[in-house]
Amino acid sequence: MKLIALGGTDYVGASCYFLHMEGVNLLLDCGTDFRRTKRLLPDFDFLLRSGELSSLSQLDAVLLSHGHSDHAGALPDLLSMADMRVYASQLTVALLDNLLLERPLPYLKDETLFKRFGRESAQLTALQHIRTVPFRSSFQLGPLQITFFEAGHVPGAAMIYIEGQHETFLYTGDFSCHDTRLTQGAYLPPFVKPQTVLMCGLHAKHPRYSPYSALSGIERAVRLCEAHGEPLYIRAPQATKGLELAHHVADVCPDIPVYLERDIWELTDKLCGQHLPAQRPQFYPESCWSGQSNRPSVHIGGTQGSRRFRHVIEGNFSLHADYPDCVALMRRLHPATVLVVHAPADRDGRYDQQLRADLAPVDVIYPELDTPYCIEYTK
Repeated sequence: MKLIALGGTDYVGASCYFLHMEGVNLLLDCGTDFRRTKRLLPDFDFLLRSGELSSLSQLDAVLLSHGHSDHAGALPDLLSMADMRVYASQLTVALLDNLLLERPLPYLKDETLFKRFGRESAQLTALQHIRTVPFRSSFQLGPLQITFFEAGHVPGAAMIYIEGQHETFLYTGDFSCHDTRLTQGAYLPPFVKPQTVLMCGLHAKHPRYSPYSALSGIERAVRLCEAHGEPLYIRAPQATKGLELAHHVADVCPDIPVYLERDIWELTDKLCGQHLPAQRPQFYPESCWSGQSNRPSVHIGGTQGSRRFRHVIEGNFSLHADYPDCVALMRRLHPATVLVVHAPADRDGRYDQQLRADLAPVDVIYPELDTPYCIEYTK
């Protein structure tokens, strides 16, 4: 087994991982990254420069964990270079149009560049290339049996379990172990016993992080605006987070109307079309707001609409597994090797190696970009 990270190592963005397993060449995710005004792709060319492949057409398939742009946004670029099969869950395909259009904040404040790669590319990918995979059912790629399991995080997100004749492998993608307003937490049956795990561990270097502290601050701001009879604008970096926030606000203050900007409202409609309970009676499209500033209301969206409001807060909280969840899942699976990606360093770097200590004797690797990792097990 050989694994190479082409992007998304110690940072969030351009997640893309080459896996060679029992003669099959796979890409796990195919995301893009935004840095200021630049749109960055995974380093596909490394596979050619290094001699791993003589042509990108030697890739047998792309396996998508979910449709966020940092995991799927480079698909149109890759498919313009080579034709190949793409597999994703049925719900990811249904939502891909909306998820790829989610704002790439904080990487890109000017959305003009992002819109160029928006709906047209997403439709091209979904309609022409992606084969849908039901959760908990398997399909074959050569000698490999591949199964998608629910990952939590966002609707449709998948953990991908790959079984070969001699090796077993799990790609977690972005995952959450706890239920949210939009989706249930990750599910892996007891028979999943991977020798190797590639874990998207956003908080794998953040043992002190608590996902509840950000939500409690948002809750306080909502209650204050309710008490003062004023509107509040919550800046959401993604449509899925915006909709999660809307449900949280509705739980905290059920009498306050919640106005959603267009991309969040469209996602709400799409989820309802998939028979998911995404709508609430107090949700309205932003276009319905009368503009009255002397009544309490909550408005959720991107940066543009915030200019009209006196009270603006950030709504950036995490839908990823926290540190204890990462440790608990790996202890339960007990793989021989865990490669941790999508993992920014701790703020002061003091806890970056804590996971190695907590999972010993498991071999924990933080892959470097464009570096092959060959993993072999004694039969």
